[in-house]
Amino acid sequence: LYAALNGLVFSCYFYLYQMFDLVLAFGATALYFGIMAAYGYLTKQDLSGWAKPLMFGLIAMLIVSVFGIFFGGVNILLCCVGIVIFACYTAYDTQKIKAAYFAYAGNPELAKKASVFSALELYLDFINLFLYILRIFSRSRD
Repeated sequence: LYAALNGLVFSCYFYLYQMFDLVLAFGATALYFGIMAAYGYLTKQDLSGWAKPLMFGLIAMLIVSVFGIFFGGVNILLCCVGIVIFACYTAYDTQKIKAAYFAYAGNPELAKKASVFSALELYLDFINLFLYILRIFSRSRD
């Protein structure tokens, strides 16, 4: 059901946006996502301290977007902040997944369950990053 709904929603993007914008946004998203995932995987720095600021950033974006409905003019700024937040979430989630892999290495059942949730986290990071980048690219052509 989720996959069907997701497919329906994303098929609407092919109607709403030009193909060039979609391809450009997808390429930029793949590049940003890949760089931040590599950073999260390879860095020696502990990124667990990013959890609270990232959650605060999401909540702040939600509040600002509600005010933006009534006052307008914050969409570009919101998109830029969204790109930064979800790029950082990509690095954070990648490092969290790496830690979970080592933590559950002795228990295949838990590792299997954790991998499903981990894939969903990275999928949501990618999709949100893509949507914010798409909004930026489509606005620049208006």
